[in-house]
Amino acid sequence: MQVQNEPFITELQVSSAKVVDALGGFDLQIQFNREGTWMLQQYSANNRGKHFAIFTQFGENGKEARWLGAPEFSRMMTGGLIQFTPDASREEADAIALGLNNAAKKNEADLQWLK
Repeated sequence: MQVQNEPFITELQVSSAKVVDALGGFDLQIQFNREGTWMLQQYSANNRGKHFAIFTQFGENGKEARWLGAPEFSRMMTGGLIQFTPDASREEADAIALGLNNAAKKNEADLQWLK
């Protein structure tokens, strides 16, 4: 598997995140903002059949860092939503979702200040 050095989507494009119950466990669901939705659509259209790696830093001061998964672009993703089973405990997934939601709120506040 070849991994790009730079991410094509970051926490700056996250609109919201949550942990949802799934068959046999739980998934992490991430909704992207308009820019992230566009980027996800473009990358999924151009890389169908390939995997995209998901990396995270979480916990106190981002102390925990690891790859969460590598889902496949099986189709063009137009809704700006990804849902996958992370390589994490439920508690870790909750912490990741909380961190993404906090980052999304901060990013939104920063954008409002710039307007």
